[in-house]
Amino acid sequence: MVFPLFSAYYLVTDVLSGGGSWSAVLTLAIGLVYLAIGVNIDRGPRRPYGFWQHLTAGLLIGGALFYWWHSSEADYALLATAGVVFVGISARTQRSSWAVLGVAGFLVSTVHWVSDWTSVFSIFTPTRDWVPPLVYGIVGFFFVLLGLLVERRRQPG
Repeated sequence: MVFPLFSAYYLVTDVLSGGGSWSAVLTLAIGLVYLAIGVNIDRGPRRPYGFWQHLTAGLLIGGALFYWWHSSEADYALLATAGVVFVGISARTQRSSWAVLGVAGFLVSTVHWVSDWTSVFSIFTPTRDWVPPLVYGIVGFFFVLLGLLVERRRQPG
């Protein structure tokens, strides 16, 4: 089911763009259209088939955001924020693919920062081997809190 979605995406971007940032704009737009279609499918009896729309929408939107936001510290902060927004979309649509993609985006930012913080080395500075376990532990704790928050909001009364 995902093949026709990516084929339509590829056809539109190939016909309408010459590459670069314009392709990313089209990718984001098509991702938002697929998200709207997925939400519409979810409202009817064909809800199980909306999974592919949501998965493709998340990959396209996330890919466009990563294309724009991958070079500076502020960019990685925006990616981490988008990851949290994706988890919010997951809670709203009740589609786990958004949560998985959101966690992946947040982890991309985390890995970037951990590699930056541990690669600083000089003769006068000891190695920072303690940074990765601490940061990944804090991020894991954050994910647990985020999951509890989402689950609490889904519980009735």
